[in-house]
Amino acid sequence: MKSLVRLFRFAVIGVGLVAVVVFAGPPAPVKLIPLGLASDADVLVTDPAAGKSLYIESNSVFDINYLTVVDIPTGERKSCNLGGFGPLRGPRPVLGANSGMDLNIDGTLLYVAHFAENRVGKYVTAKLVDDPEVFEDSKCVGAEAASVAGIPKPVGVRHSKFDTPRLDPNMQVLVLSYPTNSLFVIDATQEHKSQIKLAKRIELKGCDSPNDLARELPTSISLAYVICAQNDVVVKVDLVTGEVVGSATTGRTPVDITQAGPNFSKLYTADLASHTVTVIDASTMRVRRQITLCSPANPGIRPSVECHPLAITSTTDGRFVFVANASDESISVICALTDEELLKFRAFPETSNVRPGPVAVNHTNSRLYVSAEGAGVWEYDLNPLYDAYGGAGQACGG
Repeated sequence: MKSLVRLFRFAVIGVGLVAVVVFAGPPAPVKLIPLGLASDADVLVTDPAAGKSLYIESNSVFDINYLTVVDIPTGERKSCNLGGFGPLRGPRPVLGANSGMDLNIDGTLLYVAHFAENRVGKYVTAKLVDDPEVFEDSKCVGAEAASVAGIPKPVGVRHSKFDTPRLDPNMQVLVLSYPTNSLFVIDATQEHKSQIKLAKRIELKGCDSPNDLARELPTSISLAYVICAQNDVVVKVDLVTGEVVGSATTGRTPVDITQAGPNFSKLYTADLASHTVTVIDASTMRVRRQITLCSPANPGIRPSVECHPLAITSTTDGRFVFVANASDESISVICALTDEELLKFRAFPETSNVRPGPVAVNHTNSRLYVSAEGAGVWEYDLNPLYDAYGGAGQACGG
């Protein structure tokens, strides 16, 4: 269904802008990070360790995928070529060959899904950042340390990030296979050695077109949550038994998922076609609430009652959830303590008719990154938001 998402992003016709209501404490724009020809960012990942780097997987007008590494303090960036996808047949969830990536806990390794090549590559970030030869020939292959093949059309990628990864004997990288409706598990216990290996394949029963997955609960390392775009559901997967042990109904066409709230106890899905965010109890899989982002009673930034939420993420403390609304060109901020929409703000202060895409937050919760279709990535300061809504003892009250 992400093919539908990406087609939608190119096909929506813009309408005139209206005056923007100024809310207390919205994130403040800092700068635009341009990406040149590779300006359509598909995936954003922030460094979970030092927090100094932003990794961007993007697609160019020539159907070539790039990996860009941005040094956050200086704004300097380097890019290398991940390869083009060439002509493909069959269903495609995104426009691009590499549609998922994630870092390990210390930020030393980056796992990238190569959609067209049916594999996942492991890249050494030190070579991406520090080795000029990797970028001089514009190829990323010099930084690739290992690869796992045999994963048909891999999409969402998640590493088991926990506070004590060295002590976790079950460190894994989870990868979704779009056409086979499967979840592949890569053994990452020896990830700093030259080889990585495929551990198991889990059939996602009752899940068609898996788009993305969440696995962020430090108390539930044996569980994963997968959104299924064609079924309008989230399924709960036991990684030990390989069974689907629960499900919950979302809004129409869920395209992204995150976890937030006290102890990260809730799932939040971005439901593209129903203009909603569905809030689900991660333990019981019961729907707690459905938040309508655009309606006559809750209009968007643009004169429309359609938001089409395309991407979603949360802060590392679980307090705030950010939703990129494609047709509204806005970002919704949700308080994960009350599940109320606090505010909307215009995604891009200097442009119009540009769709926001993937969003990411850095590890200190001081910066929000928003993909600007065809322009690059906007960086926002989150300190005004925390000053207004994130104080100690506050339930996101202004």
